[in-house]
Amino acid sequence: MFDKIINYFTAYGLRIALVVCVAVIGILLMVLLSFLLKKILYKTRIDDSAVSFITAIFKIVFVIIIVALCAAILELSTSSLVVSLSSVALALGLALKESLSNLASGIVIIANKPFRRGDWVSVNGTEGKVQSIDR
Repeated sequence: MFDKIINYFTAYGLRIALVVCVAVIGILLMVLLSFLLKKILYKTRIDDSAVSFITAIFKIVFVIIIVALCAAILELSTSSLVVSLSSVALALGLALKESLSNLASGIVIIANKPFRRGDWVSVNGTEGKVQSIDR
């Protein structure tokens, strides 16, 4: 029993250690790059809500890349990982189609900029001051 465990860690120990290092370095790099991306985007004339949306998408894509890289290091089939991610994305898309519609509407609002933070708006008889436009 213990011989199998020792043989497993002898054969795959270096790969597991490499995956842990890649994951830690990848997460630290993601945090650093998202911080730099925020700083760069805030210096442009892009709206604050668009900046938070862009950095959130960047983080999601970066995590997917880290997971795929770790799977490749462990010699796992990345094609099955892509198929799994695709099926999860399809299921979430079908389950959250109303929320995704609202997300698309939010992107249109951010792109067209009909109002900004601090504006006074009236919608269906309800009035108020826009405090934030975010996820």
